Amino acid sequence: MQIVVNNVAILLVFAFVGWLLTKAKIISGQHAGVLSALEVWVFLPCKSFLSVASDFTLEYISENYLLIVVSTGVLAALLLMSRVLAPKLSAEGYERSVVFYSLTIPNIGYAGYALAEGIYGERMLLNALIFGLPMSFWIYSEGYRMLMNSGRVSLRRFFNPCIIGMLIGCIFGLTNLRVPTLVQSVASQASGCMAPVSMLLLGITIADYDLSEILRNKRAYVISALRLLVIPLVLCVVLSRFLPEQIVLVAVLLYCMPCGLNTVVFPKLIGEDCRLGASLSLISSLFAILTIPFCLQAVAWMY
Repeated sequence: MQIVVNNVAILLVFAFVGWLLTKAKIISGQHAGVLSALEVWVFLPCKSFLSVASDFTLEYISENYLLIVVSTGVLAALLLMSRVLAPKLSAEGYERSVVFYSLTIPNIGYAGYALAEGIYGERMLLNALIFGLPMSFWIYSEGYRMLMNSGRVSLRRFFNPCIIGMLIGCIFGLTNLRVPTLVQSVASQASGCMAPVSMLLLGITIADYDLSEILRNKRAYVISALRLLVIPLVLCVVLSRFLPEQIVLVAVLLYCMPCGLNTVVFPKLIGEDCRLGASLSLISSLFAILTIPFCLQAVAWMY
């Protein structure tokens, strides 16, 4: 429990630093754009590549294929749940898309993967990346279309830098090719920046809004409670009846993460109101330091 709390607290400190530097006008939204580009195009792909290249073997696939099966099933169930709950928690219009997305997708890219490695090591990060594949495909297809008010799904978005990094890593893992020393060193140092930069981005994003206003959003507390506690604990109870602890732990770890930042980033791009997304990101991130350790401990109690 202490290890979990420490890792969550460290990430939140980076988020606070990003918020503080922005409020002090030392950095601005332009810097956030640079950090976001580095995160998406360099740091996260390098981390994905290294994790998959070292452990993604035929033996791993035969032992862990259930990760994809379970993840797909859980995502389908959450999509049905969100379709029922979103209309009850939001008015008509764009806010309903924000609520739907937040109930379905946790912050796996910026927080989930970082915590998986920080708490449990690189093997758990690989499991998390594989478990997160169905979510990633949904995010870059229907999720993107929903938040961008786009009329159609583009297959090109499936081949984002993170997925490409994983695919290249798969080639090395499945063929037992040795990663060149220089590539290993560069990717290793770049991947070390993933977690701090992701949380700096969260702090910078939140700093664009009035803190007191976004903290008074009552609906954000309800949605955050569903995101942080109800969904992961229900998954823990149901999945633990049928599946081994390792798979349940991955599922709970990723789905107990705070609400994702895409509900802020995408609305900004199309001129929609970002306040609900900012409220969800801030409130869920603040409470996560308490709820994440509890949810992970719940998995241990079930076994």
